[in-house]
Amino acid sequence: MDSHNFQPLSLAAFALSTAAVGMSLLALFPWLKGYLIVARDAVLWLALFFVIGGAGFVGWQQMQNAPKESSAVQPIEPAAKPPLPSGFSYDVTKQSLH
Repeated sequence: MDSHNFQPLSLAAFALSTAAVGMSLLALFPWLKGYLIVARDAVLWLALFFVIGGAGFVGWQQMQNAPKESSAVQPIEPAAKPPLPSGFSYDVTKQSLH
């Protein structure tokens, strides 16, 4: 992963996660609990969106920058038959080697 893409994603995820933890601590107060739970969930969904979206974007960039493989199919050469001892042949019409 490129470092210039990784650092902003890491900082954004860290900031959003820290904000979610701070909101959870503030939710200890009963009169703020209802509002902060909604805000915390919104921040966590936003963090998830940034992390998954950023990872997908970086993966897409890696796929675009990957070297292209040749699309031509190379034919497979048949393997050579090993030599038989003298007096034997590969005649498939006979049931035994003669």
